[in-house]
Amino acid sequence: MIIFDSEGDGLADSATKFHIYSWTTDGESFNSTVDADNFTEALSKQESAGCHNSFRHDFVLFSRLLGYDYKGLQVDTLWLSWYLFPNRPKHGLASWGEEFGYPKVDVADEDWIIGDYDLMKERCERDVKINWLLWKKQEKLLEKLYGNQ
Repeated sequence: MIIFDSEGDGLADSATKFHIYSWTTDGESFNSTVDADNFTEALSKQESAGCHNSFRHDFVLFSRLLGYDYKGLQVDTLWLSWYLFPNRPKHGLASWGEEFGYPKVDVADEDWIIGDYDLMKERCERDVKINWLLWKKQEKLLEKLYGNQ
């Protein structure tokens, strides 16, 4: 499983470009790039890929802005959070980050447009770290619920 995140200049309906892509396959080492081909090549090598809100944002933007459609199993840890933790008051990465001891990196509104590389890299990699921890928590619960089939 590859857990990834991307940062751009807007949400799925308004974004015009990506600033950075980050990912991990082990939760220890993190990769970041501004090169879409480099990122989609890494993504394409994985049988499954997950991100927080990937069904309504990342995969949508990959298709719209990059013309890239990931062919493997797509996982959305936000949707899994809603399903697996229905009584949780908040499901965003900020809430999960606080729980795991990894607060999200704050980005001011104007910084989303500018796309400062160092800030976007720090934000994106932190989100990947939080999401990796969330995925491992979800994976453990899914295996308990459904077995290792």
